[in-house]
Amino acid sequence: MIDYLFWPWFERLDVYGIADCLNHTPALRLWTAAMKQDPTVCALLIDKNIFLGFLNLYFQNNPDAFDYGLVC
Repeated sequence: MIDYLFWPWFERLDVYGIADCLNHTPALRLWTAAMKQDPTVCALLIDKNIFLGFLNLYFQNNPDAFDYGLVC
């Protein structure tokens, strides 16, 4: 279960522009690759553009950020 607790931080490395921090950590790169194959993680992956849209609204204190990207 600890993997699922840490995963959201690693899922967002690319969004924050720091994905290259994994370049020097081969074991961590293997872990992220394995997590991307996990059925639960695959079902809950957040599209990078949706997350960026949310962040854009959030940092503007726009209340539309709270349900940005949700599909009804």
